[in-house]
Amino acid sequence: MFLQNIFLLCIASTTIITANKILVTTGVSDDSEETEVWNLDTESVCENDLPDYPMKLSYATGGLIGGKPVVCGGLDDDFERSEQCYVLENNKWTFLAEMISRRSSSSSVVTPDGNSLFITGGRSPVPNEDRNIRLETTEFINIDGTVTAGPDMPEPRSGHCMVRFEENKSILIGGKVGRKTIDSTVIFDHNTGTFFEGPKLVTKRKDQGCAVFNSPQHNGRSVVVVGGQGTVGGSGGTGRGINDVEAWDFTISGTSFERLSGLPKRVSQRPWMITTPSNDGLILIYDKYIFEYVCKFNANCEWEQKMEGFEVDRLDHVAIELPSDFECES
Repeated sequence: MFLQNIFLLCIASTTIITANKILVTTGVSDDSEETEVWNLDTESVCENDLPDYPMKLSYATGGLIGGKPVVCGGLDDDFERSEQCYVLENNKWTFLAEMISRRSSSSSVVTPDGNSLFITGGRSPVPNEDRNIRLETTEFINIDGTVTAGPDMPEPRSGHCMVRFEENKSILIGGKVGRKTIDSTVIFDHNTGTFFEGPKLVTKRKDQGCAVFNSPQHNGRSVVVVGGQGTVGGSGGTGRGINDVEAWDFTISGTSFERLSGLPKRVSQRPWMITTPSNDGLILIYDKYIFEYVCKFNANCEWEQKMEGFEVDRLDHVAIELPSDFECES
């Protein structure tokens, strides 16, 4: 049984999502519809007989709303974009809602009350035309199945990453605007429903992972981290050449992103970053591999690969933190 609210640890007005289990589904894979859960405590895949996702998709988005995993949108094998959202409850993926727009390569966060998924941007087909566009629109998917239009972003954006870094603020990081990979960020205030400009990245990025954790390299302060492929060369970049992690020490006024570390594996698609249950480390998921960012004495930090990863090779999938009361069979 899922908890009705995800565990939240609030430190100095900062919200850090913590979990002991990670659910993955969808993605680029022959078996993308399979659903798996990895147990951080035992460092192994749970043996639960979990249902397949209703369709083969990649580039979807999702989160834990109302204590239940929800996945929305995505791109199918025929390159058609989906507007459907499904919820996992009673060990079954059930239709929850239809989004206002068909979307892939969007990003989302769970709202502060835990009952809605705030979905931003992405790519969407143009009605009656054989092309797609990037979206500036947003929408809220509520756990009761209702859908509400949100405020437009300052500009159309896809391939970005999004994470809540304060109780009522989220940051949208990088992505593509037009044909260009960008280094800009935008902050959304959940109280006022408005967007404003955030700090620039060190490197232009798209399809990256992001999280918030208490960084030993910043004396335990909460920082926003973003990691994945960076771009080099030309106005839009090549999408190759840089694989690293940046951090924003947002509790100190006037700071911006700075390089934190390299990555343990070269990535060419979106990795997923999730905070460890102790809040002072990171879990990185890429393909079927799982790595942990571990800091020891004197903030000496390094990535360590877990011996057992996921069973399915997949890229551009959805990863959702589950609460500790999810019963993992072994």
